[in-house]
Amino acid sequence: MRKRPNPDNPDEIIELLEKEKAALKNLKVKRNALEKQIRESENRILNYDNILNTKRFSEVDDVLNKRGVSLEDIVAAIKNGDLSGLNNKIELAGIMDKLESASNKNENDST
Repeated sequence: MRKRPNPDNPDEIIELLEKEKAALKNLKVKRNALEKQIRESENRILNYDNILNTKRFSEVDDVLNKRGVSLEDIVAAIKNGDLSGLNNKIELAGIMDKLESASNKNENDST
């Protein structure tokens, strides 16, 4: 606990005042350093989140492309409330993949 100044001793009050000002200045320097570290940490977190989100997006995009569907198709289907049309497109792409695989197998068997 801080020493309570004697109001009848101005020199003591001045000394305590100077000590408090110095302590406050030191605390502000420490706070600024901490705030800088916090900002740097927040920026690293955002960067890592962006890296993960980009990887996830790329994985989703790859899966969709293999199914013959684009992300734009999904967004449009959601906006238009036509998920059955999107489902039909996905099913058709699956059928086309099977037909293509069967055709490739037949070509390989005949050679």
